[in-house]
Amino acid sequence: MNLLPVLVSMCMIYRGADGAEICSVLYPGSSCQQQCPGPSVTKDQGFPYCYSGAFCCETAATTTPPTTTTPEPVTTAIQPSRVCGFDALPMTPRVLNTHPLSPDDFSCAWPWMVHVLLGRGGSIQPLCSGVLVSKQHFITLRSFVEPVIGASLQLYAAVGICNITGLHSTTAFPSGTLKRVDIDMTTYDAGNLDLVVAKLVDEVEDYSIQVLPACLPDESTVVNENQCFMAGASDGAMGAGRVTVFNPAVCTAVNSIDFGRNMPQPEGTFCTNVGSDNVHACEGDEGGMVMCQDEEDRWVLKGIIQNGTCNGARRGTNTIIDIEEISSDLISNVFP
Repeated sequence: MNLLPVLVSMCMIYRGADGAEICSVLYPGSSCQQQCPGPSVTKDQGFPYCYSGAFCCETAATTTPPTTTTPEPVTTAIQPSRVCGFDALPMTPRVLNTHPLSPDDFSCAWPWMVHVLLGRGGSIQPLCSGVLVSKQHFITLRSFVEPVIGASLQLYAAVGICNITGLHSTTAFPSGTLKRVDIDMTTYDAGNLDLVVAKLVDEVEDYSIQVLPACLPDESTVVNENQCFMAGASDGAMGAGRVTVFNPAVCTAVNSIDFGRNMPQPEGTFCTNVGSDNVHACEGDEGGMVMCQDEEDRWVLKGIIQNGTCNGARRGTNTIIDIEEISSDLISNVFP
C-alpha cells in the first residue's frame, strides 16, 4: 500500500477538503466520481477513494480509436498469366528464376527450340525447326509436316538439346530428348498461313533450363521490335542472330527494289532487314522463331520463319509469319 496518498487524503478530509481537492492533490487532472469511465481509471479502480465510495478518475480527454472496417475482398476477372519462358522454371529457394545465359550466347540460349526430324527405321535426318509452346505442343510449318502423312516415315521432335549434328540414329539422343510426333492436321486451322500445331505423343515431363515453353503474345502484349532475335536449327545446328523487324509495307518496298518489280509482302507476314542485320534464314531454319522482348522483359514469340535468304541464295528479305495476328486462336487451341 502507498502510505503517502492515504495520509494526504486523510489529512484533507479532516481539514474539511472535499473529494475534488483530494483527487487533485493525489492525481493532478483527476476528479472525484462515483464511477470512472473506462479506460480512464486512475490506478486500479476502487483505489484510492476520495470519499463515500467515490473514485479519483482522470478527466483528461482520451482519444477514442477510430472504428475500422475490414474492406471487402476485391475480385478481378483478369486471370493469371500462362506460365511460359523462364518463368516456367521450377522455383527453388536458393536459385533466382532469371535468364541464365546472355542472349549473345547463341549456342543454347533458346530452350523452346525444337528440332523437327524425319525417321525411317532407326535413322533420322533433320527436316525443319519448331517452337515449343507447352509440354505437349509445338508450332512449325504445315508445308513441311503435311507430306509426311501417309508416308512410311515417323516424325520426331528433339527438345532440350542445342545441336543434333552427328546424331543420326534414334538411340544416339540423350534419354527423354527425342519425342514422337502425332501427325494430326485437324487440331488447328491457321487459314491461309503455313502453320500447324503439332502434338507430342509423350509430353515433356518437367521443365528445365534446357526445355521451356515460349511465351505466346496476347492482346495486352507490347513487344519491342528493336530487341529481337531470329533462331533456327539449320542443318541440325542451333543458330541465332539479332534482327530488325520491318512492317509489311516496308517489306514490300524492300523486296520490290531487290526484285525490280512490285513484290507485295504475303498477307499475315512481316520480314527482317537482311541488309543491315546480315542474318539469313537457311535450309532447316524454317519453322524457327523470331523472339522479341516485351514490356516485362519476357521473350515473346513474335513470328515463325517461313523462308529465308540463306546468304544470298535468295534475294529480298526473310519472310516471317506474324504470330501476333493469330495469337488468340493459337492460345485457345493450345490452352483450351
